[in-house]
Amino acid sequence: MGYFINPAALMPFFAVPCSLADKHLKLASSDAVRVLLFVLRNPEREISPETIAEFFKMDVFDVCDCLDYWVSAGVIGSEQKKEAVREEKAVKTVRAKAVKPTRAEIARRGAESEKVRFLLSEAQMKFARPLSENESATLLWLLDDAGVDVSLILMAAQYSAQKGKCSIREIEKTCLDWADNSVTTIAEAEERIALLNRQETAWRMLTAVCGIEKRNPSTKEREACDLFVNDWGFSREMIKAAFDVCVDATGKFSLPYMKKVLSKWHKEGYKTVEETKTGVVPKKSGMSDDMVAFLAKLNSED
Repeated sequence: MGYFINPAALMPFFAVPCSLADKHLKLASSDAVRVLLFVLRNPEREISPETIAEFFKMDVFDVCDCLDYWVSAGVIGSEQKKEAVREEKAVKTVRAKAVKPTRAEIARRGAESEKVRFLLSEAQMKFARPLSENESATLLWLLDDAGVDVSLILMAAQYSAQKGKCSIREIEKTCLDWADNSVTTIAEAEERIALLNRQETAWRMLTAVCGIEKRNPSTKEREACDLFVNDWGFSREMIKAAFDVCVDATGKFSLPYMKKVLSKWHKEGYKTVEETKTGVVPKKSGMSDDMVAFLAKLNSED
């Protein structure tokens, strides 16, 4: 039996982005799709999570997860996101007006400042070759205009080199990220690098276990994976089990839904897939593993 659209049912109508059908129907949860349709249907209103939760009889927390998904996907915006974008554009506008030094200015600054000479010399060692004019100009601009300390610039160069190949674009991106996030010391930079590496490792583990597409994760996706793997300590098997529960319930990958499942398991104290099935968590003896082994040995000798 074939199906067709009833033309009379299309009036009136509202616009739906093509990306919803082309991409997000495979990724978004059914709740997320319903929430988006509600927002699209009411473009003239300022929608709050409470309003949507009341309409659909949903939990406000779940509504916020749905809205965060669409904000991260760039489909809808929020006042908080709008303000952040506005500030980011303001920063980029100021930086765009900054003109990087010329070859003559680089030579003059190098002759005047031992700090500049040290920066360029050490950077050249990181690149393992002579610096180009653009590379020297960018490094000097990061120091003079962006206000990044020499030690942090060289640390960014080392970080870039460790990722495969020293790149001036990677160094500039890293340094500006640190400047935007008020990273001013080596310890703070190391902490930020460690956090990003930890989050990236957790995301790669999740994509491998769940068999989902490899792509650059959003900030919220990185943070969620870091929570699952590093804070809550879930194994690959538990992540896969949560993914299976999610797919069985929604028919697709949904990180907010997986978060709900894993949050419940974390509160219940489940550490194995078997425990999630039986609902039984082994009671802790209160003794260390060494003490348990020692007592077991004594009993065996008896």
